Amino acid sequence: MRRIVYKQCDRLRRNRHATLPLEEAPEPVSPLPDPLASLERAERAQIVHQAIQGLPPHQREAVTLFYISAYSQKEIALPLDVPLTTVQKRLHDARKLLKKRMLIMVKDDIREQRPSKDSRFATLVMQLVKAVNSGDAGQIDELVTQDQNLLETATRVEQFWEGEFQPLHAAAGRGQVEVAARLLDAGANIEAIGGKGWTLLRLAMGFKKMAAFLIERGAEVDIFVAAHMGDTQRVQHLLAQNPALAKYKGPEDHAPLRWASTVEVARLLIDAGADIEGVLGYVVEKGYDEVARLLIEKGAPVDISLAVRMGDAERVRAFLRDDPSLATTPRLILLNKAKNVEVATLLVETGADLNKRDPGHHMLPVEWCILQGHELARFLIAQGAQKTIHMVCQLGDVVMAKELLDQDPSLANLVPKYPHIMDGYAPLHVSIWGSHLDLIRLLVERGASLKTRSAILDLTPLGWAKRTGNEEVIQMLKELGAEE
Repeated sequence: MRRIVYKQCDRLRRNRHATLPLEEAPEPVSPLPDPLASLERAERAQIVHQAIQGLPPHQREAVTLFYISAYSQKEIALPLDVPLTTVQKRLHDARKLLKKRMLIMVKDDIREQRPSKDSRFATLVMQLVKAVNSGDAGQIDELVTQDQNLLETATRVEQFWEGEFQPLHAAAGRGQVEVAARLLDAGANIEAIGGKGWTLLRLAMGFKKMAAFLIERGAEVDIFVAAHMGDTQRVQHLLAQNPALAKYKGPEDHAPLRWASTVEVARLLIDAGADIEGVLGYVVEKGYDEVARLLIEKGAPVDISLAVRMGDAERVRAFLRDDPSLATTPRLILLNKAKNVEVATLLVETGADLNKRDPGHHMLPVEWCILQGHELARFLIAQGAQKTIHMVCQLGDVVMAKELLDQDPSLANLVPKYPHIMDGYAPLHVSIWGSHLDLIRLLVERGASLKTRSAILDLTPLGWAKRTGNEEVIQMLKELGAEE
């Protein structure tokens, strides 16, 4: 009996569950994820997603395919029609940009409660663009010090027709090497892509020093830039790596053939499969006559409008012989496109209207033709074309200017409105561009304001004179009472 009792008591003691007061009991651990940790992960994921969405399209595409869809770099290069090295560079640049932007986004999140943050920041962006346009180094440094985000913020820039651009694009598009260097040193992205697919180097193609500077700083010389530079060897190398680049769409959704400045480059692109349709007009507009002839040899169609723009009098004569009414067709206004006196003569003799304004910019034929040279403009004036104050200021013709100002003194301060090509510029601005000293003095004597600011760059006449660097003009304006 003793043994039975002992064993039973031992069994009861061992099977007894220990108890604690409720306040001393440990908190139960849920198998589900911690809500706070889940919230933090969701917030991090949102920040990453927003940062990726803020990348340039080509970098965003590469990051999404590589990190999210788990494609290899080689698998990404194939559908994108780019070399493997390009994919690697895009991922490298994207990682740097993501790191910087995620830090920026965290800072922005902390500061988002500040009143008028958006309007203040927008004002700073526009101030930086203005400082870039005017080359104000001190103002640039001050603004960037206030907010580093300004460097990579895209906005509408007046010098570009459409799309959003960063301050560095504005500098590249004006050939301002010193300003570009300052922005890059402050942290701006040399591979930033602006509206319509414009890279810095593509925008800088009209400025040799700027282009050379950007290349030296590491900007990618893609097939568009190489084609524009006439770099046959580089184009050949790029096409050997990826023949599909001949059809690749870049700025303004145009293929590289529209950028080709030499016959050799154009031939390489055509042989690689580039489509010649619709290219001839762009080539003619840029003055690449040899490339134009190659395209015609390859079958590019030529109508009378193109023949006029090419200055091809023989073709124009043939078109007019077959159909004289072409010279007066309102939709063409061929006289606007005349490249030389010989072609203009053919059109005038066949009945072209000397004073028919084009429906787009509302400009006279002579206002367009002066862009081709003063000889052509003077020929049309001699034939009876209407004179305008801005046109005679471009010519630097004091006699014509006096004649117009005698008829209407208010012309001294005439500022055309959009869509005229001289939108936002007074006659004095135009005269300063050409350094026409006698004309500058005449305009001021006839009441031209020395305080009128231009639409682009927001510069006074003296500001424009300093920008052109002509000391004689600067001194004359100061003597006449000009101030910035």
